[in-house]
Amino acid sequence: MTLNLVCSRSWMRDEFAAAGVDFRHSYGLDVPRFEKSDIWWMPQGYAVSLNRALRSRGLQEVRLTAPSPSFLDDLQRANPALIGREVNTLTVKEAKLLSELEDGWWKFATAKVEQFAAQKMSHQDCAQWMIENQIPEESILQYTPTTLDIVREYRTFVRHGEVVASSIYLDHTMGEDGSGGVTVYDGAIADPSEQESLAAFVREALSLVDHPEGFVVDIAFLQSGEQVVLEANPAWCSAWYDCDIVEVVETIAASFADPSHVYTPDAFLVERDARLRVLEMAPVLSSSSIAR
Repeated sequence: MTLNLVCSRSWMRDEFAAAGVDFRHSYGLDVPRFEKSDIWWMPQGYAVSLNRALRSRGLQEVRLTAPSPSFLDDLQRANPALIGREVNTLTVKEAKLLSELEDGWWKFATAKVEQFAAQKMSHQDCAQWMIENQIPEESILQYTPTTLDIVREYRTFVRHGEVVASSIYLDHTMGEDGSGGVTVYDGAIADPSEQESLAAFVREALSLVDHPEGFVVDIAFLQSGEQVVLEANPAWCSAWYDCDIVEVVETIAASFADPSHVYTPDAFLVERDARLRVLEMAPVLSSSSIAR
């Protein structure tokens, strides 16, 4: 099993090499050589470009899996305490039609968009941003009026319903002014007891809802000591922070082996990619990788 690592950061390649992972590296400037049996780690935007390039040439697309945009809604229906807040998942069209909402946190439900990271704003400002930036009405958003009192945030890689690797990625209690925001790269340190606790929490939460065979779940510890699910993302495009890389790769492999939970890119990513050139193909592609 070979993993295609698409990235521009040398430390990512170095960490995979140090862990003994069988991988090929590319910068995402074209469609690299690959086999049908390969797995991938790549940004969402590149995944859209990759499959568009294959599709435009009548070749088989890389099948990707992901949690549903309704994942948090499903957890909310199963047990509201699992997410600790009211979450509304809706399209841009639906958001525009709503009457004025109180200020709250808005984000894309599945797409990672640098221009619109999770942020608190008024409904009016959110709608105006969507109009000014011509965001497709089919794009899916999430809104919550609740501001969580978060202490620490963890990423977990989940395989077959079990947490197989976890890492703190943000500690809000650290920093000179006490306001927090220190990442694992700047000295945030995981609490082993919290990691043990969140593993049990995630297992219990996932027993109540449908979920992919391999994916990522982010967990927050609140000032009250409670744990809540922040979000869920595909394993094949998620940062691993200080997680065990071998377990990360095995989780990515499980996501590629999942026959269901098909990843559907957000309309924003699709429309943005349509404005770009179609990726060129590498000089030689394995026939076994592209045959239908």
